[in-house]
Order: sequence, then C-alpha cells, then structure tokens
Amino acid sequence: MNHVQDIPSLSRQVGVMTICELAFDQPDPYNPKYSLLEFDHYAWITPTPEMPSHRLSLRKNLETGKFEIYRKFNYRELSTFPVFTAITYYYTSIPPLLAFSGGFEDALEFGNNECDKWHGKDHDIDIPCLHQYPNQALNCPKRFS
Repeated sequence: MNHVQDIPSLSRQVGVMTICELAFDQPDPYNPKYSLLEFDHYAWITPTPEMPSHRLSLRKNLETGKFEIYRKFNYRELSTFPVFTAITYYYTSIPPLLAFSGGFEDALEFGNNECDKWHGKDHDIDIPCLHQYPNQALNCPKRFS
C-alpha cells in the first residue's frame, strides 16, 4: 500500500514530509512530561485581527500519550542594512496555547489544515511514517533495525 496515494490532498503539486510517531518517545530532560522532539508545522503567520503571529508545533505529552499541537506567539522585527533586510521573530510573553490534543494522524491532519489556512496550499504535506521504505522518516527508530 502506498500511503501517499491514499491521501486526497496530495493531488496538488507539493512535497511530502514524513513524520515518525515513534521518534516522539524520548523525554525532554528539562521537561520530562513532554517529548524531546518537537516538529514545527510553521514558524510564523501573517497576523490578523483574530490571530497574532505564532509558531505551530507538534509534541507528545508522555504522561497522557496524546499528541499536542500548540501555538507559541511571536512578533516580527525588521533590521535594514545597506545590502539586505533581516527578519527576526521574537517570542511574546503570551503563554503557549494548546490548539489540539489527540492521536498522531489526527494531529498531522490538524497541522496540515492549519498550514492551508494560514499559508495557502503551497506547502509540504505531513504524513505518518510507515516504518519502511519508501514511506519512512529519516529519524524513524526502525530505520536501521
């Protein structure tokens, strides 16, 4: 079975990012409630009156076993130099906001839908790792077993 062909949204011409559920099992030494690995669906959005700019990140809550997607709010600062302009995003003091909690594949679907909403449909589609070539993430723990 080719999982990529089974996803209707992949009919558009974009890349695919394969994400491995098993790679989220190692705890963060600074916050062992959560996985060390976090995956960013995107780093910023163009702010609107309804939604400030934010990063959208996937992590695993190791206490509940659920995958969480949260928004970490940021703002943009431009620095202009003679030959280029640098864009830097800084985090705000607004606490992160939990946007989703549930199963792995549902979390990926939520993230893909949020990318569509804020960045259009011109982005990589995130799909689950099947733990074997050709649908295997580079960081899949079963990659070399």
